[in-house]
Amino acid sequence: MIHIENEFSRANHPVVVKIGDDGRFEARMPMWYPKVVSLDFNNQWLEFYIEPGQTLGLVIDWHIYRKNEKNEALQFYGPLAGINRSRNSIPLSKTDDDGLAKQVKKVGPQQFKKATLRHWDLQKNYSIRSSSFISQMKSQRP
Repeated sequence: MIHIENEFSRANHPVVVKIGDDGRFEARMPMWYPKVVSLDFNNQWLEFYIEPGQTLGLVIDWHIYRKNEKNEALQFYGPLAGINRSRNSIPLSKTDDDGLAKQVKKVGPQQFKKATLRHWDLQKNYSIRSSSFISQMKSQRP
């Protein structure tokens, strides 16, 4: 299943992907702007960068991937392959909404605010570095 989230409405639009007997799969995703999309294979998550009108080839070595050695298990093909290989080599973290909800119940408001702002500041700095990195990769694309 591919999960496409609309950042404006926060609505999640899952796209079910059928996997053929030979392991091949194909999906069409409605999109209006470039984004990072989450893909769920039996609760094993991976993310990839895609742009409207582009095709991305993805080969997954499942035996390696399920051992959480994700960098070695993925091969990307097509015009966005370089961006995805580079992006995949950088560790990314997502906000854990459930973890935040639990944390807010465990600590006082000031402690929660301080920890959350520190986390977001680290993410902001990382996002700035990542976006400039992706811009550089796109400018190098043939």
